Amino acid sequence: MATTGRNQPCPCGSGRKYKQCCRAKDEEQARQQRALLAMQHALPYPATPVELAPPDVLAADERRKRFEAVGSLAEQVQVFREALAEGLLGSEEALDMLEEIRAEAAELEDQDTLPSLLEELRAQAPKLYEDYFDHYDAWLIADALERQEYEALPALLEPFAREPDRHTDPLFEVILLLMYHAQDRLLLDLLRQTWPGLKRAKTGAPADREDYRQMLIALTLFDYLDSTPAPRADDPVLLAALNGIGAVDQSVRNNLLSLLGQRPDPLCLADFLYPVRGEALRANLARLTVEWLGDLHRRHSVSPARGELARKALMVYLLKRAEEGVSGRRLLVPATEPLGRHLDIYLRGTEAEPEAPYAVASLLELLPRYVDWLVERGFAAPVEAGRVLRGLSAVADSLLHLIEVGEFDRPALRALERASLAADEAAVSSVDEDPLLSSPLFEALREAGEEPDPAILDEIKALGPAAVRPLIATALDEWLHFADQDAPEVWAPLHAVRLLGELEAAEAVEALLPLFEFDDDWLAEALPEAYGRIGQPALEPLRRLLFDHEWHVHARGRTTQALAELAQHHPELRSQVVDALVALLDPGETQTDDDRTLNGFAVGDLLRIKAVQAGPAILRAFDEGLVDESIVDRAFALRELGLAPLPPPPPAPALGKARPSPGMSRNAPCPCGSGKKYKKCCGR
Repeated sequence: MATTGRNQPCPCGSGRKYKQCCRAKDEEQARQQRALLAMQHALPYPATPVELAPPDVLAADERRKRFEAVGSLAEQVQVFREALAEGLLGSEEALDMLEEIRAEAAELEDQDTLPSLLEELRAQAPKLYEDYFDHYDAWLIADALERQEYEALPALLEPFAREPDRHTDPLFEVILLLMYHAQDRLLLDLLRQTWPGLKRAKTGAPADREDYRQMLIALTLFDYLDSTPAPRADDPVLLAALNGIGAVDQSVRNNLLSLLGQRPDPLCLADFLYPVRGEALRANLARLTVEWLGDLHRRHSVSPARGELARKALMVYLLKRAEEGVSGRRLLVPATEPLGRHLDIYLRGTEAEPEAPYAVASLLELLPRYVDWLVERGFAAPVEAGRVLRGLSAVADSLLHLIEVGEFDRPALRALERASLAADEAAVSSVDEDPLLSSPLFEALREAGEEPDPAILDEIKALGPAAVRPLIATALDEWLHFADQDAPEVWAPLHAVRLLGELEAAEAVEALLPLFEFDDDWLAEALPEAYGRIGQPALEPLRRLLFDHEWHVHARGRTTQALAELAQHHPELRSQVVDALVALLDPGETQTDDDRTLNGFAVGDLLRIKAVQAGPAILRAFDEGLVDESIVDRAFALRELGLAPLPPPPPAPALGKARPSPGMSRNAPCPCGSGKKYKKCCGR
């Protein structure tokens, strides 16, 4: 009966090696079966014959036990050399031992032992080396790249070029290493040599071959761009090179123009907003990332191969966010929590690709370039770019956790470790930290919890304008926002927002706008109140956000509440606030169910500030079906405007709780007179 080799794919279909998957379970089942057979043999009736393992298998098991029992690298090497000298090793056994020696040597930062043993294996048992040469050469290639000994690479790559269809999996691993280490010229030569054989190969998944072809196309385009003073899409030299790959079509020409930044129809935010969905949105995201790839190479001399790895990871993130219904700036500008979450899934998911560690590492190292590019293109505001960079420290911490618990080979592990350090450094360098942030006073604010000592708040307010910048940094700190819900520091951003409102800090207006999109009930109440206190400087930014359809409806709904607070705190701005909310009710502004929801918020806030002059516009909006009446209904609006009789007073509520008027929103002031919203008071 055929057995599965320790280094062969596990029969269960997990994609992992047998020894790293079901081997231990299968061996335990075999042990139990042998024990059962032994018991049967002791019984007074004929037992089933026990099939004994061949002597060479038993000897190999003994050597394996001895190898696993030794406690040092030197002892492992001794066991291997003795078995090799005696001619006892099999191919699988040699590979197993060398894999463990390699791992132990890497832990000790020993760069000499493995190459020496591989040379001994090649000299003393060339057949054993040849059986798994693709693994051994891949190790040597990884070590040469790590030590930047690039002159050794052509000889190590040559066997892969001879028989690419025989060693597709190790070949793809080698290609990923060359991509990550930016060896574009060697990579392009290898791809050109191996593509004809792979194209005909019957092994390897078609998707892998298509990825291979796409990389060859991309590197061919970049090679042409770098070697041609005046590149153009119809150049016969380029067309001849692409014809050999079967890649002459309009999409390739468009990609060339995107890499050059010469598309005649530049992308804009509308290309990433509703109603753009499905394949159209996917195509726009692909084009966006290709344009960024071209910019990386043209302006920053980033290796195309390394940039392509980063682009792949970025596309994974963008497509997942698009599937979640995110659009516009919120889609294009990475946010800390979803970025960490989706990269985690990409690295450790059930369908994780071999490229994932290198792609994630490349993206995190190049992400600062991406957000800067978004700002230059007008897809992001500088304050959003700063928020992304500050959040990279949290992503770096998440990545370190993955490194600790994940099962990555040594080259991938090193790539992820470097990326974690780079992300942390980018986060630190992005913070123009005010000394007050690290002062005992602000440390006390971070540790104050839900109900801070009033003396702390008064001391911060007494600082006046000097407190504004550190308060803004605290309000925007995603590490604090996503701290454990029971940790005291999770409340610090909320306290900072309230303090900025009390200080009437105009500098905070633009900086805090991204917080309107946070899904946080406490912030949803504190932000409008803070903006209402700030006054005139908040009016135009709030109005701009209100009419910006790329923002989520709930963020825009909080804006109507902030405008209402502005009218209440600053009566001189009341008419301008009413005009803005009435303009929102115009039929031309109402296209979707989200718009009708927003109109419900606007009507509720107009009624809250008793804007009777808005009555005709409110009634027209109800008449034309422009208002979501689950938020505020027509009957309630008529009563609040004085156009319908008030209902009879309700019976006294049980337990002293006020009852809402029919149709009253849960966001309306509580009828009990507490001054709180109904949902925060008697509606609990």
